[in-house]
Amino acid sequence: MTAKDEVDRIKEEDDSYWFSDQSNYIHASVEGIAERILTRVGTEVPMYLSVDVGVLDVAFAPGTGTPEAVGWSTRELIRMIARD
Repeated sequence: MTAKDEVDRIKEEDDSYWFSDQSNYIHASVEGIAERILTRVGTEVPMYLSVDVGVLDVAFAPGTGTPEAVGWSTRELIRMIARD
């Protein structure tokens, strides 16, 4: 089974995971993305947030194996994580 097959299987069978890629957010603000996440997971209990370094623009993470030419800046990532 390839990694893509595994991701597709999880998307279909396990709603405890949420996958998203750049195509969903190319025109969205950091605040809009954060609201979408919080709407999905809720705010009543603490949560664990996993962020792949590939979300960052290649200028901020040049060593990543999956560079994003229009990825986030480090400032945008910090704004996402540091929300009150």
